[in-house]
Amino acid sequence: MPDQVLAAVIGAVAGLLGAIVGAVTAGFATKSLEEKKWRRDQSERLRDLRREVYSRFLSAVGEMIEQRARGQEPTPDSRARFLSALADTEILSTDPVRRAAIGFAGVVGSVVVNGNHEAFPTDAYAIRRIELLSAVKLELGIASGTEGQFGTIRPATSYEGAPSSNPFAG
Repeated sequence: MPDQVLAAVIGAVAGLLGAIVGAVTAGFATKSLEEKKWRRDQSERLRDLRREVYSRFLSAVGEMIEQRARGQEPTPDSRARFLSALADTEILSTDPVRRAAIGFAGVVGSVVVNGNHEAFPTDAYAIRRIELLSAVKLELGIASGTEGQFGTIRPATSYEGAPSSNPFAG
């Protein structure tokens, strides 16, 4: 009889240990899946926030261009929206987008805000905008590759701007 009791106890303990090991394993698996889901959700939220900020930045630029096209100076409110969106872009973006946004903002500030068209070649605005859009698309997963859909962009060989004023430097 003692052998039967011992066998029953061993069977019960083995079953209990199996249940405990199974519960612990399931707990770790669930925790791991939840962490992955949380990271994915956070990544999606950041991507959506970046998309919103980049859209606000480009909209602010467009608003100032429209004002300039009507022969008006950009309003203080439109300048404030531009600078606010640029600051948000600098805070939330990856380094390639941040650098492209600062380069584009430099051209926008000189050409659009200050009306200084002589400081940059005619295509500087378009080139910097394409660089920014390529970096944004790459960051948001819309484009692939390291050079964007338009390839590498270089200044015209006739560009003779001083290094400190060269919008393509850096």
